This record gives sequence, C-alpha cells and structure tokens, in this order.
Amino acid sequence: MTVRRTAIGWARRVYRRGLKLLPKRASTAIATVVSRVRLQQDLRRPPDPLILPGTGPVTLVDARGVDLETLDRMAERIAAGPDPARRILLIDRPDFLGLRSLGISFEYVPPPTAVTPWYAGDERYEAFIDRRLAEIRAAYGIEGPLDRSLRDQSLRDQSLRNDV
Repeated sequence: MTVRRTAIGWARRVYRRGLKLLPKRASTAIATVVSRVRLQQDLRRPPDPLILPGTGPVTLVDARGVDLETLDRMAERIAAGPDPARRILLIDRPDFLGLRSLGISFEYVPPPTAVTPWYAGDERYEAFIDRRLAEIRAAYGIEGPLDRSLRDQSLRDQSLRNDV
C-alpha cells in the first residue's frame, strides 16, 4: 500500500469521526465546504470524449456560411463516403431535417446576429466561436484542424455549374 493511499484513508477516517464528534453546526459547515470543494474539482475535470461508432479518426467538417444546395451536396458526400458516423458537420443553419434523414452527425453554431447577441456578456463573436469549437473538439476528442476540403470542393462544383 502506498503512503498516499494510507494518508488519504487516514484523513477520511478522521473527517468522518470529526463529523460525528463535533457539534451539529460545526459538522454541517465542514461538510458543506468539503462538498463545494468536491463539486469544484468535478467541474474542473474535462469531460470524457463522446464515443462514436467506427474506427477512424473523428473529423470536424466546416459547412458554415454555405447555401442550402451546397450543404445538401456536402451531406450526400459525407453519407456516401467512408465512415460517415465519424464525420461531424459544423453548420450555422437551423434546418436539420435533411441531415437527420441522412443520419449525419452535426453541431449547430449560430451565426452572428445584428440584434441582441445570444452569446455570453459582451464577448466578441470570434471569441465565442473559438470557445465553442474548443468545446466541440473536447467533446469528440478531435485534435486536428477543421476539414474545409468538402466545403471548397462543393463550392467549386457550384461555380462550375453557374459558369456553364
């Protein structure tokens, strides 16, 4: 048994015994402080990443700011491609029905608005986006950059159609 485990076990026994022996008011105050410290420690611990089916790396595909037709093409390419369950589509449109019908995972990031901002305080939109993307990456365990290749390819296809 390690010294640390012994010390932790000893401290727990002293704490429990102290709660029983001290007056009710003092033991309640001590228990409240200990529970607050435990809660703060739990909140500081990063969450475990979500587990998605498949074996490849999880990729975050940026589809913000594209029109509906381009978004549909991107979604179809993801659904037809290898391991679609491990590709997360990052969108700024509230229309999710097409993505849900294809079974594609997505994360919604609201676009900037001219009215009262919905993000916290007086935070800039860019700072909000950076924080939100960091949260999404942590949630899925993504380490790489945003995948913009599908977006760029779909936009090129659209411009070729418009030129013809």
